[in-house]
Amino acid sequence: MLVLAACAGGEPWETRNVTGLLPPLELRLSGTRQGAPLTEAELRDRATLLTFGFMSCPDICPTTLARLAEARRRLPEALAEDVQVMFVSVDPARDDPARLADYASHFGDGFIGVTGTQKELRALGRRYRTTYSYGAPDRHGNYDVAHSAGVYVFDRAGDVRLLFGSNDSPEAMCADLLRLLQGTEGQRCRG
Repeated sequence: MLVLAACAGGEPWETRNVTGLLPPLELRLSGTRQGAPLTEAELRDRATLLTFGFMSCPDICPTTLARLAEARRRLPEALAEDVQVMFVSVDPARDDPARLADYASHFGDGFIGVTGTQKELRALGRRYRTTYSYGAPDRHGNYDVAHSAGVYVFDRAGDVRLLFGSNDSPEAMCADLLRLLQGTEGQRCRG
């Protein structure tokens, strides 16, 4: 048992450890408020939490972003600044970059809202093995978007380390972010 624990890197994580199962952070998304493409180079040196969704999402997206905001709020202040949340809209037809940036920022500092072309979004989805699809439009042109609720957690070097799911509590996410950012010693999550 001790040998297996040593191979797994010691104490188990509160959420899902996906170290080595997915490629490092790499992206190019053109749908930004500033108009310049966003690449992984601008996201380095901070932990990045990447989640997919859309602004018209009635439940999964706002709930996920609120839980991430709560997890980030529980971190010691200096470490919270080292965590950024990137909300990638897979609905570029309705989510323009300026409104998307405003939407994401309502959840707190360090929240980035971005989208891209369908080609860019499909490439990012394939890279991180996530899918999304569009429902049939109703008579008013409204449609739903099916998407995953997972949150990919990248360390400061851009390596994917964890996957947060819809059942993970802000406390568990905070504990794992704290461990990821500073190791197992030191400060604790705030209540």
